[in-house]
Amino acid sequence: GLDHIGEAETLSLRDCLSTVARCRDLGWCSLGGYSVENCTYWEQPVHGELLQLSPKVICFKGPAHKRFTIAPGLFSMVPIDHLQIFADQGVAVVVRINNPDDEHPKSFADHDMTRVSLSLQRSETIDKVARAAEKFLQCMHTHRDETVVVHCKEGLLLSGLLLGMSLITSHGFSAPQAVAWLRMHHPQALPDEQR
Repeated sequence: GLDHIGEAETLSLRDCLSTVARCRDLGWCSLGGYSVENCTYWEQPVHGELLQLSPKVICFKGPAHKRFTIAPGLFSMVPIDHLQIFADQGVAVVVRINNPDDEHPKSFADHDMTRVSLSLQRSETIDKVARAAEKFLQCMHTHRDETVVVHCKEGLLLSGLLLGMSLITSHGFSAPQAVAWLRMHHPQALPDEQR
């Protein structure tokens, strides 16, 4: 299964700094352009659990299959809640990595968003992961000029693995740079014991 892919590798300060330099060169970040408030706002379940990985890639954990109470007066988001957020961000493609029955595909299609389902789970064989990775990378290449949202309920290993591959193949990142960029955005991404 996926729990044993690769060797654990420690990131160095050089890896992290070269990652920031790479993203600066791509125009993805600037030292004065980061907003902690904006980032923490969108990470909250009541605001969509969104994470902007690059100008054209947004990751998200939600939506919930059905609305539930998080705290008094605060509720989880369901697919229909994400539609306006996605429309405002110019999302053209929603990639679903796992649990395809958790969402309402018609709601995305009704808003001119292409839906791609990979149907991966953590216990998949390497062959199935390789086929899904090919499909994912082809989708990212085909839609490279459009905003793509990547959805994974687990959010740590499967999406991190696929997004890291995309950073390497499409944007010239080294493997340590890809891991560093993913961890800078989501510190629990690609846990050492699972890489």
